[in-house]
Amino acid sequence: MIQHVLRTPVTAIALLLTACATWAPPDGVTFTVDCPERVRRGEHLVFRVDVLSTDGSLRAGDKYGYLVDWVGLKGMVHTGRSGVEEKIAVKGSPGTATLRIYARGANRNRVQVAQRTFEVE
Repeated sequence: MIQHVLRTPVTAIALLLTACATWAPPDGVTFTVDCPERVRRGEHLVFRVDVLSTDGSLRAGDKYGYLVDWVGLKGMVHTGRSGVEEKIAVKGSPGTATLRIYARGANRNRVQVAQRTFEVE
């Protein structure tokens, strides 16, 4: 019971901080994507997206959306954070897959701002 009570404020604060994070804008910043050229089925795709200000500084923690179009399998949108390594299980068949990166534009619509292709072996 005491552990539950102690966890509740921490969880609430974590949720508030997550909700307050800024989504990266589609304009006025640069998105860089560090993604491997090849991954193997049964492993994980590990990548990092950095959102950079016009002066080149990292906008750490900015949210972005990402989706992986696996070979033979349409992905779903996930949320990542600038400057943080993301990891997702490799799915689909061997071939060329595509990682798509999204920002939020006017009216909170999703705008694709970058993409990378990689081989699934």
